[in-house]
Amino acid sequence: MECNDLEDLWRSISTHTSNSLLKKHLSEEKYINLKKCSTKYGTTLADVIRSGCKNLDSKVGVYACDPESYKVFKDLLDPIICDYHRVKEVNHPKCDYGDVAKLNFRKLDEEGNYIISTRVRIGRCHKGFSFPPILTNVQRKEMEEIIVKALNTLEGDLKGAYHSLESMSRNEYQQLVDDHIMFRDDNHTLRDAGGYDGWPVGRGIPRN
Repeated sequence: MECNDLEDLWRSISTHTSNSLLKKHLSEEKYINLKKCSTKYGTTLADVIRSGCKNLDSKVGVYACDPESYKVFKDLLDPIICDYHRVKEVNHPKCDYGDVAKLNFRKLDEEGNYIISTRVRIGRCHKGFSFPPILTNVQRKEMEEIIVKALNTLEGDLKGAYHSLESMSRNEYQQLVDDHIMFRDDNHTLRDAGGYDGWPVGRGIPRN
């Protein structure tokens, strides 16, 4: 669905049927109150709701485009977060968990009867940067340089090599995708949010 400026986006979500949480929680009053808001990173209401307005089949329909979005667009995002997670209020965890040795982690399968293999997928942001939907290519490259510099300090079993998508052949990329190692750029809701803008600039994968 072609709609780009904020008024077009609002018209789309307000006049069409959708079962998304965006449709459920973005009232006209909230739209009016938030339409002129923006974060210090430049995120606007249009950035937050664009994907959900273009993809009316979305389940959620919003993207926070930087850390400050959770405060600036709190009136919209908090109810959606609560609804999605089925909680009464939003309590964001602290960024610093302190001494990880004291977190009391335990082995999930001490006798080895159930777990054959597992993998951990995490997503983290960088202090001082927005999230992918509004990042510029210059910022992507700057972030990549910071990551590579940090990776180069790893030693022992953790030491490896960083492979940039910009210099990777299509066959190499596809093989990593087939091996379930490399991420792809085929999620239409993330694409419409701007998450793949500038692809493949600033993207890559470390392997050890």
